[in-house]
Amino acid sequence: MNNFLASYNKQPVLVVLPHGDDELFVTTLIWSLITTGCKVRIVVLTQGEGTLTGAAGEERAYTRLEEFKASCAILGVEDYGVWSLPDGKINTYSKNQLLKELGTEIRSLNPGLVVTFGADGITHHIDHQVTHHVVMEAVRSYSPPG
Repeated sequence: MNNFLASYNKQPVLVVLPHGDDELFVTTLIWSLITTGCKVRIVVLTQGEGTLTGAAGEERAYTRLEEFKASCAILGVEDYGVWSLPDGKINTYSKNQLLKELGTEIRSLNPGLVVTFGADGITHHIDHQVTHHVVMEAVRSYSPPG
């Protein structure tokens, strides 16, 4: 990774993950980018309510959000966003709408690097896999300015 970081041109980095604890899979990369002066933005697609409904789901979402914020603070990430897609059911959200929203995010940041899960989602979680496929499609359709 040191060779990559040494040659990376320090353009902004966009990290797109489905859940507010998934940054744990890429903490070393995020921390390394931050410490070399890169701006890193993390976008989390769900609030983390899981399969719980009502007050229990809201409480879980609040706890996961606070944990995510604490993780960002430790890593030095100042720029993050938490969306409201259905946790555990990202695949039920409109793919076209998600592509549009991700496209807006990508155009706004104009990242030199986009980080997300691989096709297997590491744990084979459906939200991880869907996130991979949609992020890849959004990146492929992006045309950087200039």
